[in-house]
Amino acid sequence: MMVEYTGEKLGNYRLVRLLGQGAFADVYLGEHIYLQTTAAIKVLRMQLTDEALEKFLVEARTVARLSHPNIVSVLEFGIEQAIPFLVMSYAPYGSLRQRHPRGSLLPAAAIVFYLEQVAAALQYAHDRRVIHCDIKPENMLLGQNEALMLSDFGIAVSLQNIQSAVTQGLPIASSVAGTMTYMAPEQLQGKPSFASDQYALGVVVYEWFCGAPPFHGSTVEVATQHLQAPAQPLRERVSSLAPAIEQVVMRTLAKDPEERFASTREFAGALKAACLSAPTLLHGPKIISLPSSPRAPGNTSLLLGSANFPADGHISHTVAVPLSGMPGAAGASALPDQSMRQLQDARHMVSRRKVIAGLAGLAAAGLVTVLGTERLWYPLFRPRVTARPQKPKQEAIPNISATAETVINAAATRPAVASSGVNSLDFFVRGGDNTLWHRRYDGNWHGWEPLGSLAYDPAVTYWGSGRLDVFARDTTGNTTDGFTAAAALQHRWFDGSWHDWEKFGGALTSDPAVTSSSPGQLDILARGVDNGIWYNRYDGSLHDWGGLGGVSLSAPAVTSFSPGRVDVFVRGSDNALWYRWFAGQWSDWTPLGGSFVSDPAVTSWGSGRLDIFVIGSDNTLQHKWYDGNWNDWVSLGGALISSPAAVSWGSNRLDVFARSTDNTLVHIWFFDGAWSAWEVL
Repeated sequence: MMVEYTGEKLGNYRLVRLLGQGAFADVYLGEHIYLQTTAAIKVLRMQLTDEALEKFLVEARTVARLSHPNIVSVLEFGIEQAIPFLVMSYAPYGSLRQRHPRGSLLPAAAIVFYLEQVAAALQYAHDRRVIHCDIKPENMLLGQNEALMLSDFGIAVSLQNIQSAVTQGLPIASSVAGTMTYMAPEQLQGKPSFASDQYALGVVVYEWFCGAPPFHGSTVEVATQHLQAPAQPLRERVSSLAPAIEQVVMRTLAKDPEERFASTREFAGALKAACLSAPTLLHGPKIISLPSSPRAPGNTSLLLGSANFPADGHISHTVAVPLSGMPGAAGASALPDQSMRQLQDARHMVSRRKVIAGLAGLAAAGLVTVLGTERLWYPLFRPRVTARPQKPKQEAIPNISATAETVINAAATRPAVASSGVNSLDFFVRGGDNTLWHRRYDGNWHGWEPLGSLAYDPAVTYWGSGRLDVFARDTTGNTTDGFTAAAALQHRWFDGSWHDWEKFGGALTSDPAVTSSSPGQLDILARGVDNGIWYNRYDGSLHDWGGLGGVSLSAPAVTSFSPGRVDVFVRGSDNALWYRWFAGQWSDWTPLGGSFVSDPAVTSWGSGRLDIFVIGSDNTLQHKWYDGNWNDWVSLGGALISSPAAVSWGSNRLDVFARSTDNTLVHIWFFDGAWSAWEVL
């Protein structure tokens, strides 16, 4: 019987409802008691000794320092009444397992797109001596701008270490966690390495290409196959697959870690090169389906594996394998009597008889001597029934400004900016806890103002004196059609005070873009479920949506440089810039070239002038402009990770904002014929 924390307060968060349960912890949706923003709160299901708490804290710090756009952020760590908890960014969009259920076949373009992002996260962690140990689609979440984020990054390791030591009465020892379907041979033997993450990622890629992982069966059968059996060649399952692709994937599944690629980055590069050698594989959009609908009741910041064995033999639960050569690991097969009594008394442990019986098949293969009868454990932690912990004492009110800086820099969200005139900027950005933050510039930057919770990035514009409008996708009333999920449009505005959100219709699969082409009118564009661009106008009420066609990989960008004129830009399925405009009637789509990785941003400082900004594949800001003729792309430097936002407040003045690769907000501007240096906002 678990302790229920719904309604309780941990740190600065009230626990609203249970999102999910795992082997060691429960995850709740939490609401900040002062800011009224949301986060995922992971609560460990046990009270710990001082030594265990210190060990957990050390490892939590390690994970919290992993600041990368493809890794779910740890916002806060706390201990109350000896109960540790983690506060993590709440991502209500689902995992790649939800987006591509078991049996799904993914096109090469989508696989490369996902792989490059996972590899970037793993390479970042490996460079900092951190092994994930549980790579699987359930731990790959979908963030903003179709960005992929790894969750449970090292957390399972920390929890497993504590559980192993506390339960057995042993010193705190290092261990690794994993999911049997994706676990490397050396990880099963208690010797995980960076190459173990590559092996697991190779299993995922194998599954994406052919619809099934390489090994099937019970836990014992899959473990045996990982250790002894070669994976079936991919082309025996998918005969149309290019031999070069098969060679890359099969290399990651080598039993000997030394025979795999030197790094996950090298693996991703090799697969991309192999796919490019068969260019038809990479035609069309990178993504074959759009982000899943937000699932408020589900936990997507920390997706927890099932403890059940599905009939198809696809094992998704987490098992633990103590690390050999570490304190406490060497004696795991000969526990002291006291430790054995603790094991027998622990109601959360799986029976050792069942484990040993399950390993009987391995004994015939000579594998028990490799694993040991106490070296393979099922999900372990169901706590004893204990008295309900006392409610934590009232704490001092936190520093909201400090909280703002922390959460704002905790995610790679895209900023938005609008100007009402000279020396006037209104800047908006979502934090890692999905708070929408607003900051005003009128010659000096003012403090951050929280504007409530928002799950998608906003679009903003002025359309008259003192009138500021904000549009975004809505998290409620989403529609689903096969793999495609869409959200309706919502709107709020400021005319001296902020008005509540009003809900509109539509089926948007990208963040909207907005401009004002005429007095009293707003022009709104977004991508629809067909990946085409759709247009609407708002003049106090929203009109019918009209399709503009095209195939877009991005949210659109829009501006107007004269009354009745609308200029629209998107990133096409070829990753190049495409352009369409309205001046009494819509033109055809026109290619403008280039190759970039972000949504575009566009602004205008006067009639006949357009300035477009994108992030290139080298993470620098790229600029192209129109002044009667289209000029060539020019690099403005920087090291950026988010799509940019751009605005002009007068002739020859441009301001561009984005996030740098460490998620800090940065700013560059053009004035008097010259660009400034990049500055931190």
